Amino acid sequence: MTPAQVERNKNRYNNEILKNHLLLDKHQLAEFFGVSLKTISRWTKDGILPAPGRGFRQEKLWRSRDIKAIIDRMGAPV
Repeated sequence: MTPAQVERNKNRYNNEILKNHLLLDKHQLAEFFGVSLKTISRWTKDGILPAPGRGFRQEKLWRSRDIKAIIDRMGAPV
């Protein structure tokens, strides 16, 4: 994730996705960051995003607090 992508998402930081969900799936992350599903997979593989957990149906899920922490580290305001 580049600083430009973090900058672009500053206004989305407190949006409904992060406020109302404890767990986020790949589609929600892609929507939040404005990237493709392939990019979410690549960021996970490259270690930019943490390894996801598995839900009841074995879907990949990320904790919203982990995503908030990444954004904080990249310099987006809280």
